[in-house]
Amino acid sequence: MPKKAVKMILDVVMTSLMVVLMNTATTGLTLHEVLGLFAGVLFVVHKALNWAWIRAVAKNLFRKGTKAKTRVLFALNVLVFLSVAVMIGSGVLISESLFHFTLNHGVRPWFVTLHRSAAYTSLVLISIHLGMHWNMIIQTVKKWMGLSGVKRARTIASRVVAVCIMLAGVKASADKNLTGEIAAPFIPSADTGEEQQNLRGYRGNHGGDTIEATTVGTQTASSQTLEEYLSGLTCTGCSRHCPLSDPQCVRGEQQAAQAETEYYNLQNSGSEESTQQEGSTQDSAESGETHAASTSDSSPFGFLEFIPIMGLFVGGTHYTVLLAGRKKRTPPVPRLPE
Repeated sequence: MPKKAVKMILDVVMTSLMVVLMNTATTGLTLHEVLGLFAGVLFVVHKALNWAWIRAVAKNLFRKGTKAKTRVLFALNVLVFLSVAVMIGSGVLISESLFHFTLNHGVRPWFVTLHRSAAYTSLVLISIHLGMHWNMIIQTVKKWMGLSGVKRARTIASRVVAVCIMLAGVKASADKNLTGEIAAPFIPSADTGEEQQNLRGYRGNHGGDTIEATTVGTQTASSQTLEEYLSGLTCTGCSRHCPLSDPQCVRGEQQAAQAETEYYNLQNSGSEESTQQEGSTQDSAESGETHAASTSDSSPFGFLEFIPIMGLFVGGTHYTVLLAGRKKRTPPVPRLPE
């Protein structure tokens, strides 16, 4: 099989895995970790196949004849490598199924937040990388499909679809708080402090079990400290039922984060509204006061929301490159004789 075809197949498989792995509920935690490592192996193989280009560009990166696009592609490859390395490294550290590293309770949530941030960053950078090569990808696909020439109707249709996907990507990016997720490990909440912000970093697309309203029961938070409130609740993630004041797994810390949010909601609303805590939690999440997971985060099809986000950056990069190329090729307007 030609080397170009192998790299194309690798790109398709890695991109598909990246999208699927953005939502843990799609695969479950164990398969998520297995597929994540497999994607990492494919990434290393892909870089090995491109090693000759990487080495050649590195030697001539700052020479006068090197094109600006080549330098941008090289810098983009370095950034993709770093973000994927952080994503895989942090994923190994917080692993619950394949690896079992013992991290300090206060540090572990930050690494989960870092893992999420690196995943979002990698998604964006890989999308930009695809956009830089999109014209080549389209030409290759057209060749495989036996399509030749440029038909106006087909071009218009493809551009309309691209615009629709990009608009959907703008909405999905806002819904997922894309910039907030990327910056989360480095910008702690001003209201709750760094430790509480890192704890809540567990919630979102990589969320797991949540506390049912019956788990909280009829406890009244108004006369309890947070520690007392959490110690009266237990994790439902396994048969050990650890107290939420000292969770021993990711699911437990997710449930502790939710219980913590419910505690503050009860403090604000008063003990007479304790029976309405579930609705209060939802209202708080919708107003942006917490990082509560949306319904799609626990859905097996939640990964589909990341497709338009990729489309936004692929399309945006592709058309930016096209416009830059056309501007460069535009002949100068001849000056009129005086």
